[in-house]
Amino acid sequence: NPEYKLNIRDDLQYFLSYTFCDAGIMNKIITVCQGGINEYCKKYPTIMKSLPNGEHNPDIKYHIVKAEGGYHAWHSEWISQSPDDKRVLVWHISLTSHENEGELEFLYQKERIPPKAGRLLIWPAFFPWLHRGNAIRSDKEKHYLTGWFYMNN
Repeated sequence: NPEYKLNIRDDLQYFLSYTFCDAGIMNKIITVCQGGINEYCKKYPTIMKSLPNGEHNPDIKYHIVKAEGGYHAWHSEWISQSPDDKRVLVWHISLTSHENEGELEFLYQKERIPPKAGRLLIWPAFFPWLHRGNAIRSDKEKHYLTGWFYMNN
């Protein structure tokens, strides 16, 4: 029963970077994200006021979620602890597909998006884009990548 885990994070996370990861893999991930941000900016051109160069954080988080795991607490990607951390957009790439489990759920948009391998999602990093990762109920692990686009100073 995942109810007891509603306010905790239960996944493994690893930061990938050019220092520790193959440059070809990193470049491929960043190229996919850059293509996604270009499409996003075509659809929402006013975001360019906050994101004129579409800067990408070179560190990428790799997540592994096991049965009953996920990040079940509602949260946004906006972090106020650091004045240097000015996240504007968040991206998410699913590496595995799952049916009827492990959805990325957005509270105020009333949307549940199932994990589908190769799917890139981009959304605003701040309120009202509160989201959570719903539980994986099977023994099949969920794998995905996340990262951010930052506001230029």
